[in-house]
Amino acid sequence: LGNYADLIFVLFDPIGQALCKRTLTLVEQLNKTNPEKMHYYLAKADEAGSDRDRHRVLMQIVQNLCRQPEISKTNFDMPTIYLPNLAKETRCANQIHEVCSTIDHAVFSGVQKSLNILHNDCKRLEQSINERLVLHEKTQIKHRSWSIKLSIVQFISLILVILSSILLLRRYLVTSHHKIPLIYLDESSTSWQINSALNSIDNFLFYPAYPLLLIVIFINGIIFFIGHFIR
Repeated sequence: LGNYADLIFVLFDPIGQALCKRTLTLVEQLNKTNPEKMHYYLAKADEAGSDRDRHRVLMQIVQNLCRQPEISKTNFDMPTIYLPNLAKETRCANQIHEVCSTIDHAVFSGVQKSLNILHNDCKRLEQSINERLVLHEKTQIKHRSWSIKLSIVQFISLILVILSSILLLRRYLVTSHHKIPLIYLDESSTSWQINSALNSIDNFLFYPAYPLLLIVIFINGIIFFIGHFIR
């Protein structure tokens, strides 16, 4: 848990077994991995007796801590703290305000670190949104270009369907067993010119197969309707 905590307070009790091997081993392991988080305090300092007794307890604790290889490399201070008791007078200096200052500094640093992380995350989010917008705009441009091309193909397909249908109907009327009386047109008339143009197109593209006309009508019809539904 020391890797996740912002501060690690080690409170030595002058009355209990504060210097037992288990405690010192744990403190050494924490100091090895997180030396910058370690803070040592002498708790219940007002119960340690006189100033001389309190000084002797502090010296004993410091000597035992310095015997540990990892702790001896660290220069540390050990303020005395205790909860004031108005009914009991004591001359021991209470440095609990240093604990409060340390906690305030850690909280401020944590908040500042969180704000910096939030700022960086917002920048990355903004960059990601801009990239998505640019990609979306490029996709829209490609889609519009594809739609224009599809519209052109549909228009050409529709013209071919209409033209093929006219030619197929005309060929059917010409070759039908049910003869239709022919009307001889003057070469200078518009109807004769249209009829001549249809004959030229029919002979150039589709002569002499009916199946070719049907295939052209079918394929172009499929292209037109598929393009209509895709759009």
